Amino acid sequence: MLLNPPMEEVLRVLETDWQDPLRCTNVEQAMHRAGQPFCDADRRRVARAIPQDPRLSDLLRWHPSAYFLTNEERRVARAVLRLLDEGEPVEEASLVGRAAVLLGEPEESVRAALDALSWVGFLERRQKQAVCRSPHSAGFLEGVSFFFHEVVAGEERFNVNCFHDFVC
Repeated sequence: MLLNPPMEEVLRVLETDWQDPLRCTNVEQAMHRAGQPFCDADRRRVARAIPQDPRLSDLLRWHPSAYFLTNEERRVARAVLRLLDEGEPVEEASLVGRAAVLLGEPEESVRAALDALSWVGFLERRQKQAVCRSPHSAGFLEGVSFFFHEVVAGEERFNVNCFHDFVC
């Protein structure tokens, strides 16, 4: 997959960071470091390019969602885990409202995060505006799961593994 030069720079930031076994920088953080504004369409293009780039795909240590989702989307995923019974569909509007209250976030932000969680395959949208965890959702809970430890050093932002997650 051909990416434009700014998105290629995002891949190089990821490649450099992921060579350090304690870093699990996500795409949004790499976009920021490469001087690119976050854009969901660009994130999805970069995410599709990662498995096709052997330099990058060999460096993935965790479920791809650890790298593709923003930290805010991962916070919403943790709220969804608290609010959704496994396999039981609920009305999306109700889930959005309850998660927004739980997190103290605007419903628009939660709705956008649910879109990302559907895109990566953690959630499934069902008929009649219902949403539920996908049959593959348990795989998202291994390794670093939806947790993150973000380091901010000046303009540089990146996630690091929890030591316990790294050695286990």
